Amino acid sequence: NAYEDYVNERPSDPRQLQAVLNLGLALQADGQHAQAAERFEELLRDHPKAQATYEALVPLAKSYMILGNNDAAKRTLLNVVQEHPAIRPESSEYEEALVTLGKLYYQVDEFEDAIKWLDVALQRYGQTARGPSIRFLLADAYRQSVAQLDRALQEPNSPSAKAALRTQRTDRLEKAGVLYSEVVNELQARKMQLTPVEKLYFRNAYFYRGDCAYDLGQYEKAIGLYDLAAKAWETDPASMVALIQIVNARCELGDIDGARAANKRARWQLNRIPEGAFDDPNLPMTREQWQQWLKWTSELNLFGQQASASN
Repeated sequence: NAYEDYVNERPSDPRQLQAVLNLGLALQADGQHAQAAERFEELLRDHPKAQATYEALVPLAKSYMILGNNDAAKRTLLNVVQEHPAIRPESSEYEEALVTLGKLYYQVDEFEDAIKWLDVALQRYGQTARGPSIRFLLADAYRQSVAQLDRALQEPNSPSAKAALRTQRTDRLEKAGVLYSEVVNELQARKMQLTPVEKLYFRNAYFYRGDCAYDLGQYEKAIGLYDLAAKAWETDPASMVALIQIVNARCELGDIDGARAANKRARWQLNRIPEGAFDDPNLPMTREQWQQWLKWTSELNLFGQQASASN
């Protein structure tokens, strides 16, 4: 309200443009993104060459993203990193725009563009405090893009084209695995000083590097990585994902006794996880669903059936 009064009552004040910017930022912080975007657009329309306008571009793009106008957000950010005559690559506005652009493409599952821009961001800012977050997003873009490659491999194509896709698939999973491990190591070093987002990336990097090894068919390596994840996050429901994947990897190796032992470990681990930990609706499975899965694999002796079939 104070900024709004200032903007309305002092139109000739030399700090007017900064006040408009601050008003937009205050509205954005309050969740009023449509109103914030209007203030930022006002600066862009009426004062395109002002410093306050340059500082408003990334906040404007972020409000567009929250409002669901991703095309406008992309245009705004691309203008900063590709075409803007005044914003230089060494500026904070450029850095924020580049990282936000990579995140935007990642969030809308446009992984090829996400990889392109996040890779540039990593080269520029990989050694800064935001480096681990950029590494995680790039790793995850590599990992998730593999599903698109897998679909392409199912389509009719020449042997050479399929070979190229398989090579790209392997390369992306290997790069993702390396980046996830770097995230784990970097964030482990400052584990007590992580933001909530960094804590999420730290946890997920543990599990996803196991997924990369699994998807590469490196089942022994995957088992080792999943084991590390399950131990590091033993009270987190996500640990169950790692334990179930150990069961699956043992089955892929034909180690049915090892799969049974892993299944037993999973049932034991399930009982140690606090009940409230399963309240998160974003978890892949509820406690009851985990229990039912483990009951099927144990009581129906599925591993024994697989062993009989293999013999």
